[in-house]
Amino acid sequence: MATITRIVTGYPARAVRTSEFLYIRNLRPDRWPAGDPELVYAAGTFGDCDESPTKQLIVARRDDPQWARYFELCFAKRPAEELYDLRKDPAQTHNVAGQPEYAAARLRLRGRLEGWMKETGDPRAARAAVQSSCWICIPRLRRSAVSGARRRTCTAALSGPC
Repeated sequence: MATITRIVTGYPARAVRTSEFLYIRNLRPDRWPAGDPELVYAAGTFGDCDESPTKQLIVARRDDPQWARYFELCFAKRPAEELYDLRKDPAQTHNVAGQPEYAAARLRLRGRLEGWMKETGDPRAARAAVQSSCWICIPRLRRSAVSGARRRTCTAALSGPC
């Protein structure tokens, strides 16, 4: 069950993986990837992550220095770019995107990902779409079976401004 908020927004991210690297572009790093940390309706805290004894333990001990790293890995907000060196870090727990020695790989993979997004018509490829706070307002990729035209939908009338 996804977290239920005033406007269901989701967590947009795209990635490209090679034999050497995993590059992740978090398109809205201001959002919580595992859901809202507050108790929201029936979904609970971090409602996009299923309930489990492990989740309960990590969330309960998030301020404990021994457990803080696990909380960060599981539930914390993510930076706009993540890069993992799969040969040195197969568990993908150490983001090297900000390290100068990885700048060339980061830029190469960013370009590859952006090219793929444009080539496939990804609605988040346009900068305005990335900044949109309501993914439902982005034109859908499917065409209407009746008219063949792209449909543009927004639930603003139902859930407040997008």
